[in-house]
Amino acid sequence: IEGMGLGDAKLLLFLGSWLGIKSILFILLTSSVSALIVAIPIVLITKNSKFPVPYGCFIVFSSILYPLFGETFYKLLSWWFNVYLRDSSQFMNLISSEIKETYTLLKDKKFSYAESRAMVLLNKEPGNPKVFELIGDIYSNQRNYKKSVWYYLSSCEQDEHNTDALYKLGENIYYLEYYALAEAYLKMVIEKEPLYTQAYITLGLAQQERDNLEEAIMCFEDAININPQEVFAYLNLALLHKK
Repeated sequence: IEGMGLGDAKLLLFLGSWLGIKSILFILLTSSVSALIVAIPIVLITKNSKFPVPYGCFIVFSSILYPLFGETFYKLLSWWFNVYLRDSSQFMNLISSEIKETYTLLKDKKFSYAESRAMVLLNKEPGNPKVFELIGDIYSNQRNYKKSVWYYLSSCEQDEHNTDALYKLGENIYYLEYYALAEAYLKMVIEKEPLYTQAYITLGLAQQERDNLEEAIMCFEDAININPQEVFAYLNLALLHKK
């Protein structure tokens, strides 16, 4: 307001109450543009960047234009937003569809096709956490855990609430036999989602590899409490009790 001047602000509020609140956006935009059109040549000619240009006359000029062009301006603005939002929605639906199709290729073990398609998706949507997770799944299925870990980590960086990617990160680090690090990530999963059964099982396996047998037993028991039909947890628990 100080940049405009308090008088300009009062004038704008007065015109807004007279022409309607809706007019303020139109007046602000058109007065700013018209003021720049006039001010820039003046500054260039006078070579004085501090040359005073009264803003009030441009506000009045814009208020005269509003009854003539205001309705057309808002129709164009509404049309632009509708087109933009529709295109964004269609683009996201297209990306989602392509991710599903790529998972179908992965399920059919067509790894090279799936990888090529996923990389194209990554170029289209370089910040999409689901695309990073998809590429991680492709490498994980090929047991290329060093690459899969990087992509799962990138997915988690893009979306910190993606517990599936976080679990897969911990699981793949476990496969690389970095058990302490895997344990840290799996505990993060459980902290975010306490009913994530598979996280308890993989954490139990990591604890077992580190000879933390009591903690491993607790993890398998927690998994069974969450899902009594979790056969793998029962099996590991039975093996631990034999020890």
